[in-house]
Parts: sequence; structure tokens; C-alpha cells
Amino acid sequence: TMAALTQGVDHGIYNKDEARAILDRNPIPNDLGKDFYQPLNMAELSIAQKFEPSQQAPKNKKDD
Repeated sequence: TMAALTQGVDHGIYNKDEARAILDRNPIPNDLGKDFYQPLNMAELSIAQKFEPSQQAPKNKKDD
């Protein structure tokens, strides 16, 4: 359950307070658990393809 909730919070399915409620825990004070999060290193392919090669991160030598 914890792993599923962690993934849910990390991918914006649940906010932290929702995940805590599933575990019968109190919300985080001052509404700090109400925000939703999502990974910033992901984009739709149609958007990612618009970047010029010079704008993309350099390849790591190990990846060659």
C-alpha cells in the first residue's frame, strides 16, 4: 500500500493529505499537503520533438 501511495503522490494522482487519509493519518498542518505534484522531467512527444538538438541535454559518454 505504501509503495502504491508513494507512486500516486509522485505522479499527481493523490495529494499528500489524500494519501495520509487512506492511511488514517491526520492532514499536514497549514494546508501544506493539499498541493499536487508531477515529475518535471517528462513531456509529450509532440512537445519534446520541437526542441533543437542543441537545446537537449548532452549525452553522457557512458550511454554511447
